[in-house]
Amino acid sequence: MLDGKRLIITGVVTTDSIAFAVADRAQQLGADIILTAFPRDRTQTEVAARTLSRQPDIVNLDITQDDNIQAVTHYIRSKWGAVDGALHAIAYAPQAALAGDFLDASAADVNLAFQTSTYSYATLARMVKTLATPQGAAMVGLTFDAGAAWPVYNWMGVCKAGLEAVNRYLARDLGSCNIRANLIAAGPLHTRAAGGIPSFGRLTDAWDHQAPLPWNAHDAAPVADSTCFLLSDFSRATTGEVLHVDGGYHAMAAPLRQHQTSTATASELPGPASVQAPTSSRQQLLRAFRLLASHGIEARPAFGNDAAKARTDLRQAIRQQFTDADASYVFWSATDDRCFDEKGMLQQPLVLHYSNNDCADAIRHVLERKGLPVRDGSESLTLEVAPA
Repeated sequence: MLDGKRLIITGVVTTDSIAFAVADRAQQLGADIILTAFPRDRTQTEVAARTLSRQPDIVNLDITQDDNIQAVTHYIRSKWGAVDGALHAIAYAPQAALAGDFLDASAADVNLAFQTSTYSYATLARMVKTLATPQGAAMVGLTFDAGAAWPVYNWMGVCKAGLEAVNRYLARDLGSCNIRANLIAAGPLHTRAAGGIPSFGRLTDAWDHQAPLPWNAHDAAPVADSTCFLLSDFSRATTGEVLHVDGGYHAMAAPLRQHQTSTATASELPGPASVQAPTSSRQQLLRAFRLLASHGIEARPAFGNDAAKARTDLRQAIRQQFTDADASYVFWSATDDRCFDEKGMLQQPLVLHYSNNDCADAIRHVLERKGLPVRDGSESLTLEVAPA
């Protein structure tokens, strides 16, 4: 499908990135790729790239800097001469533009989100236009359906609406150059970017109840396959389109299934379908930790004699075990065992320490599905499990 295609792939940071799934699939289908990396994320991109079947070139790209764009354009022209397509997988919004009161976000935060997430699509299109052959090229961007307001997402939702408008105008103006512009509207997927969206679990819950097809929020392969279709000649007469790869969620007017109150499983994490109801709070937590650990969140009940030592010990263990030193983890320290009575029931709030916001929603979701009330902790990067 993509034999001989020369593709620019932006947005690969970790192997969980949608862009990584696209890069992997494109190589399988015969494409030659170049990855771009935001300079701050370069090391992580290199780690992810080493797991691809063929090691691609990686070039630094801050798409908001004109001189950097010119340097990347020159590099690609000197290496390939021309390109056949590009994936736009670039988005960023300050936390104030993603969470809290919609009206409280500053103009500076919104402008940064728009420049990085929306205007950058046109910037990449200019690069592709400069590098395309007379036979044309394909632009594909990633969006999250902007046809309605979501309970989360705030100004990034506005930026995605702008992205969809930009896509239509690119289709209008690039058609004469045989360059196509299309977007993929994917369902919610657990990526590093998703970890920065407060209450991301509300979106995966919505998909559980409304998508007519099963939706796996940990599997970007369907999105990658559809992206490769749009990058291929099979889509040669398609432009200005937003292709929904969301299990059919967008086409349904209301939920198809009732909300379940069962606490036996975490619907947003694939894995064991159900477990027997544990007999104590401590057993509930241990079973929740085992489920989290089976899906990439290093979860351990105790390290050291206090939280500070526990955090240090666990970071060292992760560095020895994983290439990515920023791997997700959650733990409670040994001294916090005093929170349990002799029957293993919580008698006072238990503090859970976690590594980064990427994993916080998943932790909260799993614990709440197991009947453990969870709230934000008094310190940063902590949650509290309250007695039932």
